[in-house]
Amino acid sequence: MSFSDIVNNLDMDLSKVSYLELGSYKKHTFDRVRVSNKKCVDILPDFSPTFCMDTSSFFKINTDIYDIVFIDANHDLAHVVEDFNSSAKVCRKLIAIHDMYPPSKELTDTKFCSDSFKLLYHMFQNNFQFITLDGDYGLTLVFPPFREVDMGKVENVSYEDFLLANIKTYSIDDIISITNRRFTAGA
Repeated sequence: MSFSDIVNNLDMDLSKVSYLELGSYKKHTFDRVRVSNKKCVDILPDFSPTFCMDTSSFFKINTDIYDIVFIDANHDLAHVVEDFNSSAKVCRKLIAIHDMYPPSKELTDTKFCSDSFKLLYHMFQNNFQFITLDGDYGLTLVFPPFREVDMGKVENVSYEDFLLANIKTYSIDDIISITNRRFTAGA
């Protein structure tokens, strides 16, 4: 299962949900999300993104608000923090970030998950409201209230220290159930 499965199993009228995907390489997730009002941003024109540009450029021209934002573009910490902060300003219900919990140190290489795990560690240390999937490279769902992250305060943490934090992870079924309870409670 993947993020599209989570979205498609939410107890909400998906015809009324707005969705933004940052980094839509090959549009695997984007095409499977059953939301009618959706947009994607990617620098690769081969896959026909809604906006063919980097995410920084997109947020400079964006005027829309979204219910759900999925961040899966550049996984280097500085880019993930920038995308999260920009998303926090335009998102109402849920920000999801892919590749936050690399299952091995080798996957912290910039061509894989990179060092975005440091943002997850920061969120854990600073009581952000989030849940992390026990697979799919630590897909993490962040709930409101969204707070911007000061890049200067993101912990300089090693992968080994990150693992020692023992950040709880959840099954896909638990993720869907928890997310639906949060949305129902907030309705």
